[in-house]
Amino acid sequence: MRRGPTVTEKQFDLKAEELRALIRRHVSAFEGDSRAKKEARVRRARDDRQFFFDTYLPHYFTSAPAPMHAEMDRLLDATDDPVAVEAARGFSKSTRVSFANPLHAICFELRRFIILVQETLDLARPLVMAIRLELEENARIRSDFGDLRGQPWSDDEIVTRTGIKVLARGKGQAIRGIKHGPHRPDLVILDDVETDQSVRNPEQVRRLLQWVREAVMPALEPARGSLMWIGTKLSKKSGLAQVLQDVAWIHASFPGENPDGTSAWPARFPDLSKLKKRMGSPAYAKEILLAPGDEEGALFREGWIVYYRFGDIAGQRHLVKEAIDPSLGRSETSDFRAFVKGGRSADGYLYLRRPDIRRVSLDTIVRTAYARQLEEPAQEIFLEETGFLGLQLYFRSEGERRGMHLPIRAIKQTEAKESRVAAISPLVEQGVLRFLKDDPMTDLLIEQLLAFPASTVNDDGPDAMAMLCAGLMLLVEAADVGSEELESSWQQAAGSEWEDEPEEVGVGLPRGRGTTLPQGSGSRLLGRQGVRRPGWMGGQRGEG
Repeated sequence: MRRGPTVTEKQFDLKAEELRALIRRHVSAFEGDSRAKKEARVRRARDDRQFFFDTYLPHYFTSAPAPMHAEMDRLLDATDDPVAVEAARGFSKSTRVSFANPLHAICFELRRFIILVQETLDLARPLVMAIRLELEENARIRSDFGDLRGQPWSDDEIVTRTGIKVLARGKGQAIRGIKHGPHRPDLVILDDVETDQSVRNPEQVRRLLQWVREAVMPALEPARGSLMWIGTKLSKKSGLAQVLQDVAWIHASFPGENPDGTSAWPARFPDLSKLKKRMGSPAYAKEILLAPGDEEGALFREGWIVYYRFGDIAGQRHLVKEAIDPSLGRSETSDFRAFVKGGRSADGYLYLRRPDIRRVSLDTIVRTAYARQLEEPAQEIFLEETGFLGLQLYFRSEGERRGMHLPIRAIKQTEAKESRVAAISPLVEQGVLRFLKDDPMTDLLIEQLLAFPASTVNDDGPDAMAMLCAGLMLLVEAADVGSEELESSWQQAAGSEWEDEPEEVGVGLPRGRGTTLPQGSGSRLLGRQGVRRPGWMGGQRGEG
């Protein structure tokens, strides 16, 4: 969340009147009601929370729920361990967790003492106020559950006629030892208790975690107390990010986008591309994909990205290669397959062509590889060794059918993916690696790059790009899996467009930007000091 301006009492009262009018306008009494209907309705609403929400709060619940919403409800009942939930902004986390669920618990007397915590008391008060107004004005709740008003009855604290207390608190406010009669808090919800500013201050994050562990957790009812910390992770070093990694907490992550790129809540957001365009990739990654790209210590930053258009390189001769990440270690039909092609100019710049990052089947991988090769021939196509072995028969069969094979080179990966991708960070920072302007697939690749490494964002594109950059810089190690025999027929069919390849072995950065790659960048790309030049291209060359 972002800290908003302080709300004056007059503004608060105006908001309350608007909400009161909304309830009166949209919630009418049940027509043709009877005692039997009421009893059946209430009986169902106790165990079916979505039915309760749809029936008694139709002015809030206007779209069909997503699967994540039922899971949020379930997690709110956990009593054995505290729960940490990260959820996409605008996907009804506060409405559901901090408003509708407490209201359900009040109506059915499932909790005795509820505390709703936000970053400040001014931000927490509207949550209690919204619950209070439903109990006052909602004709359906009053019909089925009676007049629940009690004392005190204010905007930051209410006690119902049935003895249930709801209290608003700001982050860091006194909670230690607090009681409602004999009852300790049995439900505490920390909802968006951090800001973009606070997560950048390690001391504020430390104090927040200390308050949660030393004040909030001990204050809970021992046998049946529930604690949920829910929000959008604003930084990889935020308090929420840290408890999401804490084994003492139950963890759940609900990004707004499914792994296949579709909306996690299609009833509310059928087309996420519009939202992404309006927000921009960095904000979309943080707020919707739950992948904040912290500037400090980030592997890649948006400000580093240098674009080009095809007209900028017209007439240049490039050493063109391609890398394919087929994602064979996972589902063969539903994971992203990444094709990333690029050219190295004579002055050493790397120009990425239009990538292809989609969910396709294995045979489609092969057909796509041929189609991209026919569009712009690459002198080498890199495949990680395991991926090559899994696709070798597919490529051989297609090559025999077409009468030509692709110049595939299987690559041994000797370092972890994060190390491989991190090694190309200097190329992006120094503007050596350049991206195609106004291309949706390139935008997706950049989105994955800025979020890397993040478990909620696919990284097939960055991994393929790292393999391509290593190849263009001549820093790859070929795997001895017999790929050479697949190369010769394509060579004969397509020829070579870069026969005067530079003799030097190494990075060969272009001049400009006033910086150089750090010592050992080549060995980080390769994972060793030696370099093996492609032996079939431009004459035989051995170790560098």
